[in-house]
Order: sequence, then C-alpha cells, then structure tokens
Amino acid sequence: MHETTLDCCPSCECGTLPAEFVRVRYYFGQRLGVMELSDEALYHAGKMAFHNARLHGFGVVCGLKVVKQKPPAGTQSTVLRVSTGAAIDPCGREVVVGIDQCIDVAAWFARNKSRPELSGWTAGTTQTLRVAIRYRECPSDPGPAPRDPCGCDNGGCEYGRVRESFELALFTKDEKVCAAAPFPPTDALLQVFEGAGPSGSAGDPATALNEGIDTLIASACPAPGEDLWLCLASVDVTLDSTPVPIDLSDPDNTIPERRTLLPTNALQAMLLDLAASGASSGLLAGGPRPAGLAFAPDPGNPSTAGTLRVAITLARAGSPPADVPLVDATFDPASLRVSRLDSGGWTDITPAGGISYDAASSPPAIQVVFTQDLEPSKPFVLAFQPDPAAPTVDANGGPLNPFIRRFRFLLDGSGALALDPAV
Repeated sequence: MHETTLDCCPSCECGTLPAEFVRVRYYFGQRLGVMELSDEALYHAGKMAFHNARLHGFGVVCGLKVVKQKPPAGTQSTVLRVSTGAAIDPCGREVVVGIDQCIDVAAWFARNKSRPELSGWTAGTTQTLRVAIRYRECPSDPGPAPRDPCGCDNGGCEYGRVRESFELALFTKDEKVCAAAPFPPTDALLQVFEGAGPSGSAGDPATALNEGIDTLIASACPAPGEDLWLCLASVDVTLDSTPVPIDLSDPDNTIPERRTLLPTNALQAMLLDLAASGASSGLLAGGPRPAGLAFAPDPGNPSTAGTLRVAITLARAGSPPADVPLVDATFDPASLRVSRLDSGGWTDITPAGGISYDAASSPPAIQVVFTQDLEPSKPFVLAFQPDPAAPTVDANGGPLNPFIRRFRFLLDGSGALALDPAV
C-alpha cells in the first residue's frame, strides 16, 4: 500500500474548525523565542489552509496525470508515471509534485502480496488499482542544538526545517480511501436548484434558491475524513500464472473519485461568457419571471381534468417600488405547449382554447384548463417558447423569457389529481 518514514507525518490530522486564530503582537523590547516564531509561522499556515479548504475545497489544481511508462518495442511494462502537478487536500494544504514520479506495480505487489486486500489476486486474472496522493511533511536539515538535553548526540541536534511533501500509494478498488464529497454535496445543490426551478413553490424562484442555499450552507462544517487521500486514476493490472503483474492498461484519469479545482480566472471567464450571452438574449433583463406551479382538480372530473397555473413574478420599479404589469396583448397562447410522456413517446395534449393569462389573480398566472388527458404517475412537460420577434413583455419592455416546467400527478386520498411534490 504505502510506506512511512520515521518522524514523518503522513496525514497530520486536521480538525473541522480552529477554536480561534491568534497572531503574535510584536512590541519594542519583546523577547522572541521559539514559541513566538513558531506561532507566527503556524498562524499564516493555518489561515491559508482554512481559506483553501472552506472557500475553494479540495482536488487537483493542475497536472498529476498518471500514464503507463512506455516500454521498449515488443515488451510489457508494470511502471506508472505520475506527472508534475499540484493539488489541495481536504485540510486545505497544498500538495506539490515538482518532479515526475514512477511507481513499479510489480515491485509494489511483491512487497504487499500478503495483505488481505490482495487475497483475490490469483493467477491469470486482471485486477484494478487506484493511484492516490496525499500531503506529507517531514523534518529535515538537522543542526546543532546545544541547549537540547534530548538531542541526538552529546552536543545535541534538532531539525531546522519541515519539508512539505507528498506520498503516493496504490490501493485496490475495494479500499475506500478517496476523500469525501465536497461541501455542500453536489446532489443536495442539485435538489435546491430543482426545487427553485421546474417544480418549485409558487413564490419567486430566486428567493427559493437563496433560501435553499442558505439552508445548505448553515449545516455544520464537515470534518475531513480519516483518510486524506486524493485519488488520481485507476489502472488494470494483468497477472501471469505465478501470479505476478506483467502488464498494465492505460490509466483512466477521468474516474469519478478524481476531484478537480478550477482556477478563479477560468471560472470568471466562463461566467462572463455566459453573462454576455444571457444579456444579448434578454435572459438578464429585469423583466417578469416564471415561478412555481399550482393545480386545482375539476370538481366534476377530478381524476383526469383540472386547471394548471404557472405563477408569474412581476418585475418591480419606481419609488416606492411597484409591480410592472405584463402587457396582456403580448401574451400569445400558441407560445405554450403541454406534452405527456406515453409508452410511444411524447403526446401533445395542449388544450385548444384553454390557455390564458390571468392578470387579476395574486400572483398573476398563466393558466391552462384541461378537460381531459391528465393521468397520475406519467411525466408531463409545459414549455413556453414565444416568438423572439414578438416576445411577451411587461409595460417597461422586460421580456418573459422561455421556460420549461416538469410535473407529474398523483391521486390524493379522495381520488383527485394533485401535483407530485417529488418532481
């Protein structure tokens, strides 16, 4: 698996949050000793690690690509090469590899074949390994320390430096050592976006999104796991009849466990491009916005008919701010289509004459009246796609941009259709 060196710190456990940050306050006549100078160094290192971990997360920043060392023509290779690169570990510490590193899988197997995790490595099989890296620091530069009664010789000596380095290792695919998911978890973020978008509440999607993100961020700061390894790649190992590794596949550097950190300037460039594109198409205009869905079943036919409403959040302007109404004449019912997913594909169930804009309700809404065609459990899609040359706008010219709403029905206790809150 891996080896550690005496006096080295392979993991150097880090906590969730420091109790506090304390910096040295210098003054004239102050006596400076080892404690003050150490506190000074630790303060800045702790601040940087905290910033990295909490504002950037962890992952590979650049490089650290794993490739198979190319053997002479007609031969096989069991050597992996890890390129130079950098990463940030879950504690926020920088992991820098300044020189390409090589790992001989055959030599690693010879040293570790008695491990229980390798019991399934039998003759003629192909096994999968993970290549991983983690932060590691070691004391270095020993020098005389005559005042140290515990020195390593009669005169005393002490290490004068700490090398911030790294450790590479191989793990079987069953060993769960890769760093945990980022904070907040990706699936939780997606749920927040979905809840504020396609099927969110009847309120303002922007407000729902902010509230959802606030709730996620208010969760307790996660503590780094016991294993602080960053997984880089996976590779298949071919065993002969001995068994001994005799060949390797080309490593896969795109495994889900490999986390990546994009630089701020790359994210900024991408965001500016999206913003420019959105502004040119009117997506960033301060106009009305679609909100969530509401449904009222038809009292006479509650299991197949009813009225679906898409609430519209109006833009506000003036002092004091007031709603800017939609220009009713610019709303074209033909811009809206409703489809149902059947066994043969999508079926258009847009009701003829059943679509209108209700400006008098609070909030105003686009409403679709169905007299039939609604069924529980099946997916539905409502799409609003106005003609770009004749958009639906408010009194200030702010457009109601195209949108899509996904929804599904279930039957309530009385047998009436109701919106499925899970969609």
